[in-house]
Amino acid sequence: MQENVKRLYYLGLFALLVALVIAFGPFNSGRAYASSTWQGATTDWANVRTGPATSYSIAAVYAPNTFVTVYATVSGQVVWGGISNWYRISSFSSSPRYIYGGLVVATSSSSGGAGAPSPTAAGKEILVSLSRQWMWVYQNGVVVYNSAVMTGRPALSTPTGTYHVFLKLHPTTFYSSWPPGSPYWYPPTFINYALEWRAGGFFLHDSW
Repeated sequence: MQENVKRLYYLGLFALLVALVIAFGPFNSGRAYASSTWQGATTDWANVRTGPATSYSIAAVYAPNTFVTVYATVSGQVVWGGISNWYRISSFSSSPRYIYGGLVVATSSSSGGAGAPSPTAAGKEILVSLSRQWMWVYQNGVVVYNSAVMTGRPALSTPTGTYHVFLKLHPTTFYSSWPPGSPYWYPPTFINYALEWRAGGFFLHDSW
C-alpha cells in the first residue's frame, strides 16, 4: 500500500514537471499554428527577439534581404498593420528566436525572386509583385537586380497598373500627411533614394 502511494506521488511529480516544461519551455513563446519550414528574406532591418513581442530581448539584428528559415508561425504582439504573426527562425532544438511577420517575405517555392516574370517593355523597367512581395529590375529585357519589397498595408494599399516614374529624389525627407495621433502618422524620415510613380505621394524608395 505504501509502495503504491509512493508510485502515485512520483508519477504526480513527473506529470507536474512535464506540465511546467510545456508551459515555460521554448515551444510556448506564443500560440503556434504552423510548423512546416519555409525560406524567407527580411524586407527591412529586423530585430531578432527571444519571444514574439517587442518586450522580449533582442538577440540579433538582421539587415534587409537576410535569408532565414522559418520553422513555425506563432501568434504574438501586433506591432503594426494588424499583423500578429511572428516567425520562429531557430530550430526547436535551439534557443527560440523570432522575427516579426511584417518583416519577412517568402522566397521559396513560387514566392520570392525565383521565376522572374517576363519584361513587358524595352529599356528600363521595374516590375513589382504584390502577391509575392518582390521586385525585379530590367535593363533591355535582362534582370539586373531583384529584391524583397514591402508594399502598402491593407488600409493603404498599393495601386496596381502600369506607371512611369516622373520624379527622382536623392536624398529627401518624407513628412507624414497624417496628423500626430493618427495610426498612419510617422515622424520626418530620411530617405536616400525615392522614385515617385503616381501623384499623391506614391514612391518606390529604400528602407526606412
